[in-house]
Amino acid sequence: MEHALNDWSLEVSQMELEDNGTLTVTFEDNSLDSQQKYTNPLSLHFDSDRLQEFITTTNVYRSLESEFKSVMELSGELVTIVNKEGTVERVSSNCKKIMGLAVDEFVGRSIYDMERLGVITLSSSKKVLETLKEVQMTQRTRGDRRLFVRGIPLFNESGSLEKVINFSRDITEESNLQERLREREFEINVLLQEVQRSHSGKNLLVSKAAEIEKVTHLLNKVAQTDATVLFLGETGVGKSAFAKHLHELSPRRAAPFIQLNCAVLPDQLVESELFGYAKGSFTGANQQGKKGLIEAAAGGTLFLDEIGELNLQTQTKLLQVLQEKTFTPIGKTEPVKVDVRFVAATNRDLEEMVETGAFRRDLYYRINVVPVLIPSLRERTEDIPMLIHHFTDKFNGEYKRTCSFSRDAIDRLINYRWPGNVRELENMIEQLVITAPAEVIKVSDLPQKVQRCKEQINLFKGSFKEQMQTHEREILQDALKEAKNLNEIAEKLKIDVSTISRKLKKHGLKLQ
Repeated sequence: MEHALNDWSLEVSQMELEDNGTLTVTFEDNSLDSQQKYTNPLSLHFDSDRLQEFITTTNVYRSLESEFKSVMELSGELVTIVNKEGTVERVSSNCKKIMGLAVDEFVGRSIYDMERLGVITLSSSKKVLETLKEVQMTQRTRGDRRLFVRGIPLFNESGSLEKVINFSRDITEESNLQERLREREFEINVLLQEVQRSHSGKNLLVSKAAEIEKVTHLLNKVAQTDATVLFLGETGVGKSAFAKHLHELSPRRAAPFIQLNCAVLPDQLVESELFGYAKGSFTGANQQGKKGLIEAAAGGTLFLDEIGELNLQTQTKLLQVLQEKTFTPIGKTEPVKVDVRFVAATNRDLEEMVETGAFRRDLYYRINVVPVLIPSLRERTEDIPMLIHHFTDKFNGEYKRTCSFSRDAIDRLINYRWPGNVRELENMIEQLVITAPAEVIKVSDLPQKVQRCKEQINLFKGSFKEQMQTHEREILQDALKEAKNLNEIAEKLKIDVSTISRKLKKHGLKLQ
């Protein structure tokens, strides 16, 4: 049956594109005469480029493309779509602002090339293509922006990876703020330590022990000079309190006393804290620059606690300050002259570190002008009752209590070995004042490790000779825990190595 063309009502019912570029289209004739309906297949051949052009000019495609672009721009994040070969297919328009590249400079590029050229440090797309899993990471761009990136794999119906979509959030300013916050927290901590030392340092130096009297006598002599003092001793013996005491005895007492614990800061921060830096010296730096602790301590004392933790690079720069009394802040070229007294402390064996190359020999000689060994608390047990009363009064005031210790409880505390020294004693007294059920702290309130001290003492029964043998064995056991070799034990106990060897054999003991 024939129809005029304008009488036909044709609808496309099916389209199928062959590999050779042939497009088969099936039309359905819905003419005005509803009794006559039929379908005719029509095969058309398109050049692939022409076909792509045809598809992209359709209204449906243009509408979808517009919606897709809007979605990519709405989040405010950098959105990147990469194909399975690792080539960037799409990127949001904020590419220039975040990556430093225009959209047309980014699209069509290989992620492997961009990583190799330093456009980005680590490619999230590369990681997704390798693992076939979602990844989250931090990237740094060539423009020194920091990005938090989430890479998501997209799979087709057969389960094969088709594309990778990345959402990148610029966290540069957030990171800078966090860095400045860490700096302020550190400065506040320094000030708090200063306040705490000014209130408690003198009390810790009150002592009945002859060893402490020797230390304070030496400090009285050294304080009037600018000689560098190196405090040695176990962790918790109060080296910082003695350093503060030295400062207060010196002609520099009216100037600042600044302390830096070299063990609490990462290597990259220690140097900037010590020497300071110029404006814009590095990413995350304070926009106005920063004065270092050496300069802040001008006219006063800089106390470097745990100096054995400094890395070799910082040791080299510190040596220059000690030798020439000048230093150069990070990002500056002109040296700064300073008048500072240096005091250091460590619980490490610096001589051994020198031999292994972990500490500069010339710096060791520079800081070890006047070595001062602070005895451990177990070497001055006569001071323990006085310190118990001091710390009890301190924490009674802080926590609004009126606690005291029974005589038996004090005896147990005296007999305890105190591996953490004065710091451990202070922390334990604070805990007991807070938690004690009654105003009088008894033996039963003490930690189990302290309560057991009485049981150990009760082992000393029998003849004088038997008790001495038991005591000798315990001394050797303690020495073995603390020393690394027989020479060190002999030096501490002031007896010959041969005697140590014989006694260890007699008691069936040996170095671990």
